[in-house]
Amino acid sequence: GIGFWQSIQNFPNVMAVGPIAYLDFIALLKGSCMVLTDTSGVQEEATVLQVPCLTMRARTERPVTVSRGTNRLVGRDPHVIVAAAMRILRGDAKKGRVPPMWDGRAASRLVGQLLNKREEVLELYRNVGVTPECTIISDRAM
Repeated sequence: GIGFWQSIQNFPNVMAVGPIAYLDFIALLKGSCMVLTDTSGVQEEATVLQVPCLTMRARTERPVTVSRGTNRLVGRDPHVIVAAAMRILRGDAKKGRVPPMWDGRAASRLVGQLLNKREEVLELYRNVGVTPECTIISDRAM
């Protein structure tokens, strides 16, 4: 409710913001000591940036952020959420790792695989009646 937003503005070093641009969000997240969220995408970004994340839900569609990353599921109980946040502020943040292949190079790996299978891809196109000109497969893509 409105009382929450008004009261949170009184906390030092807490910024309550409305919708912001993606790069602005990443900059804020990167400079944060923790993030509280109920959004799956934020859990992923926090894990990649190695920012402790408390997810205020019972489960997540991104379980790797909990098993390997910096994310902790804390549910919706305010006492549990505050206790988990206080642990982080006292220096007891979860030390997660960025999951394998979360290195921002997925497109390069995909192009590499396509180049390795170029003849098979072109044969597939011929079999389904698609002309290869509709897709560019070039060694210059690497």
